[in-house]
Amino acid sequence: MWAILFQIGSLLLAPSLARSVINSEAIATFDSTSTVQGTVRFQASDTSVNILTSITGLSHLNKYSWDLYSPGLTTSALNPQKSRRSQLSCPIDDLLDPFHATRSPTYTCYSKATSKACALGQLTGKFGCWKGPAAGKTLSRTYSDDTISLSGNQSIVGSYLVVRNALNHIIGCALVVLDSDE
Repeated sequence: MWAILFQIGSLLLAPSLARSVINSEAIATFDSTSTVQGTVRFQASDTSVNILTSITGLSHLNKYSWDLYSPGLTTSALNPQKSRRSQLSCPIDDLLDPFHATRSPTYTCYSKATSKACALGQLTGKFGCWKGPAAGKTLSRTYSDDTISLSGNQSIVGSYLVVRNALNHIIGCALVVLDSDE
């Protein structure tokens, strides 16, 4: 028998698989080796991906960038310049930018208003820096991003969520994986 197939982005899926991709969830979990603790969940819907943060370990006196990077070699092995800015080993390459938005000489990404022009992984540019909560509190924020997905050519699954402090040091690095708890 022939199965009926749906096309979602660049994926061709059977109906039962199509539903699971649209309503799927990915998670980035910061482990005990980093200053940052907690999770960032990415929940796919029909039109966007909702980003839900539950983060501790950030000082209320500082601001932090948070962006998605393509996987690569460990930073200390890959590029001495990157390792100098890093206090945490994180196997990243460049900002997640499959459509090469950052190569444009007129590239800007500074607010939700320009998010469609941003590199996919430039979350700080789309939503702003994180400011640490009061001591002992959790940073709980929700964002909606219509430029990323959990499948296809705009997928963030397999990328790394990287948190940097004001000195540009990596203080948190977490792989984005599909959540198996569903």
